[in-house]
Amino acid sequence: MTVSAIITAAGKNSRMRKDQISRNISVKNKLVLPFQNKTVLETTIDNALSSNVDECIVVLGHYSDEIKEVVFDNYKDSVKFIENNPVDVGLSVSLLNGLKNISSDFALCITGDQPTVSSETFNEMINVCKNSDNPEKTIAVLRRRKTGLLDTAEGLGMPFV
Repeated sequence: MTVSAIITAAGKNSRMRKDQISRNISVKNKLVLPFQNKTVLETTIDNALSSNVDECIVVLGHYSDEIKEVVFDNYKDSVKFIENNPVDVGLSVSLLNGLKNISSDFALCITGDQPTVSSETFNEMINVCKNSDNPEKTIAVLRRRKTGLLDTAEGLGMPFV
């Protein structure tokens, strides 16, 4: 079973920008803010690359120039960057654009602003699918609420495999 990481980094960053403006802080995309000696997005990419994935794809959209200026040179040899066209699309379209570009059987879907999710957690999620009796009908998701069978979408979020 091969796995591709798809990291979505295409959003408008509107809530963060509104907060920055309201606090008279210089406006900057949250993905390029510092986090553990790197940026938020770089830390997320590093955690994905340190997990058991065969490739990593970052989907860009809004503010792609600002993001690429900071991270592209450090990852151009290890990450495939694709851009939404048009850029004003929702998360599901960004995920679809990432999925259209993978060469693997499965996808580990991550948002670019998840630097605190470790490669160990990603590996545990990947292993749930790998060790399933029916991997094609299994989803491993980091849930935000109760555990158990997924009978509703409540608490469903990213990352997931």
